[in-house]
Amino acid sequence: MLALVLLALLASPAAAWAHAALQSANPAADSVNAAAPERIALTFNEPVQLLGLRLIDAAGRDHSPATAPEVRDGHVQWTLPDRLPDGRYLVSWRVSSLDGHVICGTFTFAVGAAVGTPRAMSIAHGSQRPVLAPPAAAR
Repeated sequence: MLALVLLALLASPAAAWAHAALQSANPAADSVNAAAPERIALTFNEPVQLLGLRLIDAAGRDHSPATAPEVRDGHVQWTLPDRLPDGRYLVSWRVSSLDGHVICGTFTFAVGAAVGTPRAMSIAHGSQRPVLAPPAAAR
């Protein structure tokens, strides 16, 4: 009987086996926005515990607000106190899902007429600090 119960549990697609996943972001990933956003909003498929959130421009300057983001259920809202200058930005986030697994991700967006081609922006594996590709990294 125990073997049948274990087999049924392992064979069923249980939601408990899944990690949290980012469902949407505002501003949207890879978007170009005429006006600077007033906030960064992230929506996950389940409640999360926020471990880190950063906002970095293409030159490597940190624009992260000093205020703590609001976290409720699977929604994270971070009000930006200052208007962002035109340019490209990287949002880096790190959360703990209900099952205790830590997941992280990044996305970029632009404000205004982003000059030139998008600079490659990525996050180093295992790091909370965004790493900018050349030529920004050479500065």
